[in-house]
Amino acid sequence: MSKLTALNTLKEKLGEDGVDALFEVLEEERERIRDYLFRILEERFVRRLAEEIGKLRSEMYKLFAQHSTEVDEKIENLRSEMTEKIEGLRTEMTEKIEGLRTEMMEKIEGLRSEMHDEIGKLRAEMTEKIEKLRSEMHDEIGKLRAEMYRELAKVWNEIGKLRAEVQKVRSDIIRWMFVLAISQTVAIISVIVAIMRLLK
Repeated sequence: MSKLTALNTLKEKLGEDGVDALFEVLEEERERIRDYLFRILEERFVRRLAEEIGKLRSEMYKLFAQHSTEVDEKIENLRSEMTEKIEGLRTEMTEKIEGLRTEMMEKIEGLRSEMHDEIGKLRAEMTEKIEKLRSEMHDEIGKLRAEMYRELAKVWNEIGKLRAEVQKVRSDIIRWMFVLAISQTVAIISVIVAIMRLLK
């Protein structure tokens, strides 16, 4: 009987819901059986693995016991060889470091000498430029002072002219005030004389 025929027969006997329920039960049962088989396989694998590890450990202990002396001798020889090589390398490194230190000291001294020379040249150049700038500033200050004196002389000349004009204006004002005072006095006297004539 094919799967399709069996499925149709189940649907006729159990209906759609019955078939779905049956599939759910079968799926749960399949999951339970699979978990059970996995547990059995896992337990067998762990047991077999423990047995194999035990055998391997036993063989390793035997091999280690057999070759322990040989390994110790090889390790000791290797230690001696490595010690000799390390000492040789240490000596070589010390010599190279000393050579490098000497070379670096020579270069530093040369650089210090060059820097000292350059600083001396820069100091001389800066001193020369400062002196030149000081001289230029002195000349400019002298020119500015002379120009200020010329401007002050012009100002004093203008002040003298202005003072003379003020004096002239003052004289004119005093003259006109005197003339005005005399004119007012004559006018007042004339009025008084006219009034007295009228009163007679």
